[in-house]
Amino acid sequence: MKEMSYLLITANVGSLFELWDSIAKAWFDTISASVSRLSPNFLAFHFQEVGGKDPKISMKQIEVFSKIMLQLPALHMYKLAIGHLDTDCDDKKKYTALGSFYFIDQSLEHRISIWDFNEERYLPLKERRMSLSSDFCDERFKKVKFPPELSPEKCWCRKGFLHTKWRIDEIPFNFVNIHMFHDTSNLVALESSPSVYADCRQRALKYTLDYIDDFEAAPTFIFGDFNFRTDVKSAVQDLTKSLRPKSIPDNHDHRVSFSDDLDRNVLLVGKKEFQHKDHETVFTTEPKWLKHDAELRPFKDWLYELEVNFPPSYPCQEESDVVRYLPTRCPAWCDRVLMNRKARELLSGDFRYNMIGKKTSMGDHKPVYLNFVQRIWKRSPSTEEEDEASPIMDCIPQRTVLVNHNCLCIN
Repeated sequence: MKEMSYLLITANVGSLFELWDSIAKAWFDTISASVSRLSPNFLAFHFQEVGGKDPKISMKQIEVFSKIMLQLPALHMYKLAIGHLDTDCDDKKKYTALGSFYFIDQSLEHRISIWDFNEERYLPLKERRMSLSSDFCDERFKKVKFPPELSPEKCWCRKGFLHTKWRIDEIPFNFVNIHMFHDTSNLVALESSPSVYADCRQRALKYTLDYIDDFEAAPTFIFGDFNFRTDVKSAVQDLTKSLRPKSIPDNHDHRVSFSDDLDRNVLLVGKKEFQHKDHETVFTTEPKWLKHDAELRPFKDWLYELEVNFPPSYPCQEESDVVRYLPTRCPAWCDRVLMNRKARELLSGDFRYNMIGKKTSMGDHKPVYLNFVQRIWKRSPSTEEEDEASPIMDCIPQRTVLVNHNCLCIN
């Protein structure tokens, strides 16, 4: 019996592109150090908001991002890699701003294959290949946009998922990179529990599960920015016991202030404002806020998550070296790694589920990772000899160069 390790990382990189000059070096260094420390056999990155708010302006940066990822010291050892970044920003009915990168070490070279959605069969990986081309996406990456009727505003927005299918030692896997709808207004979210936004996310997640035709049969990992939010209504009720609410008129919208008996403001809630008098500490030192994290409960029979022992991953102060939160939203665990029952059964007792960059500037979302070991039986003596005869360091990986939104592999 042999052990195989996986590292699954989800990272909303919107702020990375917006604040490239100030946080990029720390972001890449932290990601590389995390991969080096955990040293997985199979490494998956799921990115959301690739290119930031305006991907047309950031197109050159997107290419630089891809090249830097491939050249990181911790990733250069992987002989095989495949990835896609969605840059089809001119088509509002297809664009998702998602990106998925997968790195595979040499021990899996003859044991792993990826599904081709056009040919409808598994094909071996033979190189390092990263692309911005939509044609390549259609082959190995299935991009699905959430239809307008699922969104809170009933319109097209860049939310959806990116699906890949794998086979490792004859076991089929699904990996799904997802980005769901955000809360447009704290005040609207405050009106009901669950909020109208949570209802939309629930429908979008069900839409995703229904799409995966072998969801019940194959181990499936869904990780990305689910935009799950702390239930604003119940959290505010918890924060404002014995406080007095007061509506504050505004030119464009109103705000609600909650004050104590001495008329000191304790909590202020507006459309894009959520500020507590102890904002720097109350959400990082109080584990009780997890009880307001309720959006997964309707899926308890289908989706599993390991115990959450890290602080909310959003909205972090972009350029802070510690976990501090912007006074814009109620802090929440937006970034998650979920799995179905088949996937949960693969995990041995050796796993880590945590946040990356607790003491590093990483943007408004902190990346979240799942590292686990799968115990597998080797299929045959010939496979075993092949694995042992090919140490990783004997392999010189190919470099990948992006040219005109396509990819070239060069030695």
